[in-house]
Amino acid sequence: MADLATLQDEQLEGTWQGRQSRFNCKISKDEDNTWIVRARVRYNYMGFLVEVVAGKLQAREFLIFSTAREPEPDQELAKLEEEVKDIFKSLVNWRHEGDDLVLVHGTGEEKLAPVKTSPEEDF
Repeated sequence: MADLATLQDEQLEGTWQGRQSRFNCKISKDEDNTWIVRARVRYNYMGFLVEVVAGKLQAREFLIFSTAREPEPDQELAKLEEEVKDIFKSLVNWRHEGDDLVLVHGTGEEKLAPVKTSPEEDF
């Protein structure tokens, strides 16, 4: 497993997508050893303050930025939303595999692909 200190901030910052573009996340540097991660599953947004604690990543806070559920809830998307929450709440490391970012969490790994966005696009 790669040492957290070997990843450069510019390699982490940006927008990433997972599960065949079914969810996105945006990583932004906050302070030394601290990042803000915003995740989105369709219309629902989640936020995490992720920091290095004892050599591992840890989601220190969990926030719902906004929730806009569809009139008829999609059970598959609701399940995916819970899985994404669990990934970030149990995050212990991240590393690169080629251009992809791999999230190492409590129950396994999640591979995310980079999303090419223009500066005008907002998450």
